[in-house]
Amino acid sequence: MLAIRADITAHPFDAQPVASKRAGPVGTWPRPRYRQPAPSAAALATETGQEAFTSFTWWLGARGELGPPPPSVGDG
Repeated sequence: MLAIRADITAHPFDAQPVASKRAGPVGTWPRPRYRQPAPSAAALATETGQEAFTSFTWWLGARGELGPPPPSVGDG
């Protein structure tokens, strides 16, 4: 994750919404819903562990453009 607000929440990848049983013969079918509130993105990131993260550096060019850093001399 990169630069997200502190109030962002998300369900884990393997979370599945569940539909409740239909109450009667008339009406619409219940919509599937998550039964647990979504944890914060920070909590999910903490649970994944350090090995799940990759570091990278972003570069601001001389003309103000954003992009990955230019290759170093000899990176060929």
